[in-house]
Amino acid sequence: MAKKLEGAPLLNVKGSIKAGNYSDDDINRYVKDGRLDGMELIQDKILKDSAIILLFQDDTLDSTLIEGLVKERSLGDVAIKALGKSGKITKSSLFELIKQGYIDDGIIKGLADSNVYDKNELFSKNILSREKYFQLFNVPQSDRDELEKTSILQKIREDPHDYTYIRDIILLNHFTADELVSKGLLSNEKARELFPKKVIVDFGDWADVPDLKENRIDIFTLGIVGSGKSCLLGGTLHYTQEVGKIKIGIDNPTGHKYAYTLIEAITTKQLPPPTSIDYIQYIECDLTDAQDEVHPLTFIEMSGEVFQKSLYKKKHEMPEKFRKFFFENSNNKHILLAVDYYAAASQRQYFDYILQFCETHGMLETVEGISIIITKWDKRKNVQESPRDFLENNYLGLKNLCEQYAEEYDLSFNVFTFSLGAFTFNPSTGKETVYAFDGVYAKKIYDLLCTTSIKKNKKKKKKKKTGIGPWWTKLMGGR
Repeated sequence: MAKKLEGAPLLNVKGSIKAGNYSDDDINRYVKDGRLDGMELIQDKILKDSAIILLFQDDTLDSTLIEGLVKERSLGDVAIKALGKSGKITKSSLFELIKQGYIDDGIIKGLADSNVYDKNELFSKNILSREKYFQLFNVPQSDRDELEKTSILQKIREDPHDYTYIRDIILLNHFTADELVSKGLLSNEKARELFPKKVIVDFGDWADVPDLKENRIDIFTLGIVGSGKSCLLGGTLHYTQEVGKIKIGIDNPTGHKYAYTLIEAITTKQLPPPTSIDYIQYIECDLTDAQDEVHPLTFIEMSGEVFQKSLYKKKHEMPEKFRKFFFENSNNKHILLAVDYYAAASQRQYFDYILQFCETHGMLETVEGISIIITKWDKRKNVQESPRDFLENNYLGLKNLCEQYAEEYDLSFNVFTFSLGAFTFNPSTGKETVYAFDGVYAKKIYDLLCTTSIKKNKKKKKKKKTGIGPWWTKLMGGR
């Protein structure tokens, strides 16, 4: 029968306890009533594993102390395994201890074999390194790829909004975006945002584009390469279709196809592709205004290269379709100058030359309006900058020229800003190409186009229209 301590000093009984003169129950009872310091006995490695296990299993000692004892290396493998199996060491604590290297391989494997945790969790939660896991559990090569995929899917389920991780997984070819969508782990919208599919445009042969129809208003959007002309057109088409105010004609099939390609790009939050070099296309569409009056328009879409090639050329030297569409038809016209917010130094000369060229060759007789559209307005660094400030600081000559022609030829002159919406960083491209379409800019263009008329009433040197007011009073957000 084991001896009773009967108040003997602690230091005098350590040797007797270590020699096995006291039962686990006795030790547990004396620690419980305060006559022994259980933590000191454990830390001094006086107690056997069985006594330690009983102290915690019987709640004589608080189980929250176990993690610290493991880190101090005060608990043996048997105690750790038993306390893990009984739940006195929580699974999250075990994982943390394993990750930090405090638990030996044999115990890690033993706890998995005892179903304390699923061994696959050690892999999926990155508790063990890939190499360590495969070695410890003797994972055959044939099973490793499938295990990795299972682990990846589990991690995505646990944090479905970690799009940086999801993007990396797709880039590393573990899964395709479509596979994650089919498994319900990624929405179609987010997949398109992370990995927008390239918009493919069948531009065809521009030489085969039919002649322009008469009795329509021709809308020419002019600008240098990359100035955002396709975004301007795509955004306007998308908005007018959204509000049900457009009918796209089919007499020019390639133009009809191109229009819906641009609309689809905006609908799926992609950037419209740049227009093919040396390309001119047109889209016939009827816009209906708020009073249900129909405005028959023809949008002429041309590449920035065609526009730039016209610089310093004589009329007969300009690209044939450009010359024919721009100068050799009697339709009323509205000219949109797509002024790239970022390209002040490189585009002034093109606008100045083409406007004066139009005046020299009598084209302004059929022009009913000129509008400056400042593109990429969302990218301006100073959000307090107004369109008026921008023009007067960078394009004072162009502004003055437009106002002069508006006076001399009784033209309307407007200034608008344009953007598809606020852009954010797209990790798949490394650029700011993700946007949420903001129709407020396109609505301004739509409202402008609904002021057009096919009536032939232009004469040079007419008195300036009254009641219009200065152009800056009509600016969106202008001061």
